[in-house]
Amino acid sequence: MQKKERQAVVIIHGIGEQRPTVTLREFVESVAEHLKSEGKLSNSDVVFWDKPDPVSGNYETRKMTMRHIGAQPTTDFYEFYWAHHMRNTSYKHMGDWIKNVVFRMPHRVSPRLRPVFFFLWGLTLAALAVIAFMTFNSGLDTTKKWLTNIATGTAATLVIGIFTNAIYNYLGDAARYFDPSPENIDERMHIRKEGIELLRNLHNTGGYNRIIIVGHSLGGVIAYDLVKFLWSEYYKTLEPGKAADALSALGETELNNRSMLPQRAALQNNDSENWLSNYRNAQLQGFNYLNAIGNKWLISDLLTIGTPLAHAGHLFVYRNDLFQKLKNKREYPTCPPTIEPPDDDFVLSNDIQLNESGATNKLNYYTHSSPFAATRWTNIYYSSDFIGGPLKGLFGKGIKDIRREWKGEPGIFPGTHTRYWEMNNTHSVINDICQVLKRPKQE
Repeated sequence: MQKKERQAVVIIHGIGEQRPTVTLREFVESVAEHLKSEGKLSNSDVVFWDKPDPVSGNYETRKMTMRHIGAQPTTDFYEFYWAHHMRNTSYKHMGDWIKNVVFRMPHRVSPRLRPVFFFLWGLTLAALAVIAFMTFNSGLDTTKKWLTNIATGTAATLVIGIFTNAIYNYLGDAARYFDPSPENIDERMHIRKEGIELLRNLHNTGGYNRIIIVGHSLGGVIAYDLVKFLWSEYYKTLEPGKAADALSALGETELNNRSMLPQRAALQNNDSENWLSNYRNAQLQGFNYLNAIGNKWLISDLLTIGTPLAHAGHLFVYRNDLFQKLKNKREYPTCPPTIEPPDDDFVLSNDIQLNESGATNKLNYYTHSSPFAATRWTNIYYSSDFIGGPLKGLFGKGIKDIRREWKGEPGIFPGTHTRYWEMNNTHSVINDICQVLKRPKQE
């Protein structure tokens, strides 16, 4: 009997003092409002309901279920909540990261982050000017000098306090996650381990046809890491009986030709207007191929929203050239995947046992660094959001970058970074998100 169509969506929140289920509820409510705006639902329709989360092991989170609506299958929404692991950030945690980000030549700063870079330097110079003024205002009489110093010191303290609070409550999360120092490794390990456990449990329920991961802000970085690490567990897994049946039904040659579609599309030196659509179609075929041979990988789509992955070459390793070398060594998976020498491909052939008799068949399978042969990657960002940005130049032209303009007020950073699924002004972004949630099809 064919499994009833059902999908899971995992929301991964971003930086800041997040509360459990807040991001999840806002996201699901925005999706529901979008469906109502399209006339697919009435205002009186009960769109979703929630219950305790049965797979994460976190008693603070919920599972929200939205019934089958149009091209969107019945969908269970989950939240991967990780903010509780980033507590008690100290000056020591922040110091090295801030030093490496701020104290560098401007050309070594990601272009979209340069306005923020110069703003931080402006604050620094302003603070030095205040200190100099308070130190050398000897031309004033004693009373005026003291009054001026008190007023200036109070204003400076307020500005520094507000700035420090923002640093600790927001950038502190990013600083600790990006910096693999001994003080941060343990918390980063906890985040990744719990995220992998949640995704592994979703795979093992047996109730889903596909899984979609949605990562906002730093959550997009975490989502990318989870895909990378989980794929290394699943890329060679097979259900022998299912693989044998597939070989018998389709023929070994035809089945393996199907597996070659994504990489053949990727390796074509073709800059045509339709290349991205063709590659994404090939990724869908690659995903279906894995299912045909009994591979348990279910993550069909990665959706990153306003993610600092746009600055990966500067935030991961502080040097873009070193980041490129690590991609070439397949430490950071790309889309399309980095090819494997000597065959200039990212599919390997291996003798795989398909039945209890011990007989083997030569079957193609993807390598450890090729999750994006079978998982489509969509990236959305606002033009005014300096944290987010395009990813094609860093992670490969197989990524679907979607650049949107903020239509409301204020339309400046940092306001736009936290408002991607507000229905009042961001209908286009919600529409982009809902396109990913629909039943996968050829583009």
